[in-house]
Amino acid sequence: MSDNHLQRKIVVDALVNASATHHFSRMVGSETHGTRPALSSWHPVTRDAVLEYIQDCADLLVVFATGLDEAAEVARVGLGRNLASWISHGFIDLVESVVHAVAAKCDSWPEALEALDGFLRRDTSTAEPEVAGRVCALREELEPQSLDARIRFLVTEMPWEYLSEEELDYEQLYLRQVGVVHKFAAELLEEPETVRGLLPSLCRQLAPRDGRHPQRMLFPFGQAIADLVESPLDWLDPIIAAINDIPPIERDFDLLSGYLVSISKSYPEEVERFKRRAAESDVLAPALPLVCWRLQIVASDIKLVLSALQAGLLSPWLLKYWASGGVLAKVKASAVAPLFDTLLDHGNEGYTVALELLGMYVFQRMSTLENFRPQLRKVAENLARYSRTQHHAMSAHYFDNIMTWMLENGRDDSDARAVALALARALVNPEDDTVGDMIGPVLKPLLKGFPEIVWPILGNAAISGGISALRLSNLLGSRMSSVDQRQDAAILSLPVDVLFEWCRAHPDSAPVFAATVVPVLSSYEREAEEHTLNPCMARLVDEFGDQEGVLQAIGGNILSYFGWGTPAEYYSLHELPLSRLCDKHPSVRVRSWAKTTLRDIAAVGERYHREDEEWDAHHDV
Repeated sequence: MSDNHLQRKIVVDALVNASATHHFSRMVGSETHGTRPALSSWHPVTRDAVLEYIQDCADLLVVFATGLDEAAEVARVGLGRNLASWISHGFIDLVESVVHAVAAKCDSWPEALEALDGFLRRDTSTAEPEVAGRVCALREELEPQSLDARIRFLVTEMPWEYLSEEELDYEQLYLRQVGVVHKFAAELLEEPETVRGLLPSLCRQLAPRDGRHPQRMLFPFGQAIADLVESPLDWLDPIIAAINDIPPIERDFDLLSGYLVSISKSYPEEVERFKRRAAESDVLAPALPLVCWRLQIVASDIKLVLSALQAGLLSPWLLKYWASGGVLAKVKASAVAPLFDTLLDHGNEGYTVALELLGMYVFQRMSTLENFRPQLRKVAENLARYSRTQHHAMSAHYFDNIMTWMLENGRDDSDARAVALALARALVNPEDDTVGDMIGPVLKPLLKGFPEIVWPILGNAAISGGISALRLSNLLGSRMSSVDQRQDAAILSLPVDVLFEWCRAHPDSAPVFAATVVPVLSSYEREAEEHTLNPCMARLVDEFGDQEGVLQAIGGNILSYFGWGTPAEYYSLHELPLSRLCDKHPSVRVRSWAKTTLRDIAAVGERYHREDEEWDAHHDV
């Protein structure tokens, strides 16, 4: 067997997928197997053949799973995931042999326990009583026995569905799990020095594994310590000492936060003293946002966090805790505003976190944004200051929400005008090619509500060439949109008179740009009764159709296809509008261009039509 860990993981992944019975899918094509024929799927004829195949895969996986390397971990996870489906398919004997073999060499197998719990909760009613009994016996066999195994299982790796043999909602199940942790902590605390010795390992952050958050029961374990010991305050310094001895990147503050939440009931002054201490400590400052969030944020917490931020002791990312649970929303706007101000000026990380915190603060109460007008202006003004590499979908979503609210106040609102101006300037910033992703969703209200502010800036960039012009072409226009979105191009939100005044003011370049971004057709619905030129495009043809560049741009617009379905149908949509130009347009140049373009799209459409026929013939064989 290979000693190469990457090869071993590849083999394990293949065996796990090969032995899965709950789902299967396969995609093949020349991009995966070249020009050689695709392999044919194997279809077992008998049930015994199925069992033999899975048994062979399982036997090999057991060899891996009882090892000590990274492949062993992957094998145990994969085997555990497959157990429940094997039982459902009647392979209980196989499951028993696998569990016996792995349990003999591994004292903690949370994935298997989770799978058996899931089976007992979901499938017991349809399973044979004898099978359900055997599953219960396997589950009992897998319960960790040694101290190390119990700590790992109950605190470090407790499955989300642990103890879920019966139907319980999430809160009920969590309380049941917390009860087990509390009972385990009480057992351990019979020898307090044992627990003190465990603190360094418990307060060390582990890497997520298989989508799990390790140490997820540390918080209730920390609560249990404070609840169960005779002198709770005697444990604060040992917990801090354990954290201090751990490298900064590996520190986990869940146990500490659980402990502080519990002692806050009897010793609130000690908790406040800890907060002040943490705000000045390079070791404890990263714990401050989590502790404040667990305890319910108050106005004084914000001042402490701001001092830690400004002192460089705290990363803005750690304040993302405050976006959860509506906790920050309980603090008055006047107390929260300085936090947003500081974060918005605190680099990209701070800017991104500020968007998420602000978005959640006003969630389902958008009128609250009235209290944050200066901060909304700063959101717009600072957009182009920072690299967008760390933006997330949620921060973009909240940016859309809060900017839309601001712009809806209209052009008579001075703050709305300032925001519109800042967004337009950000959009043409050549150094940030991702800013369009943020502004794109609010581009239509910008163009419609504030044309006299934004279009002088955008229009100038559009005809100046360079990256800004290309970005605007993609954002304003239709060529890079899917076919069903073309008729809703953002450029149509700009008042048509503004667009044509701009075209007349810059006749050598503006009409060409407009012809590139304005949709050619009024509708791209293939079932529409009749297809006509978009009124704006028709006007462009009438006023500027004598310019060869404009006609070439329209042709490029037509030939730029992006969408679902056959391209041949898309090109056929243009036949009637172009035919009418051939017959009725007063400009000889336009008529000649329309005839040429008709021939071009007919040739392109015919080529795609032949490809469609060849595809259909090939797949009908």
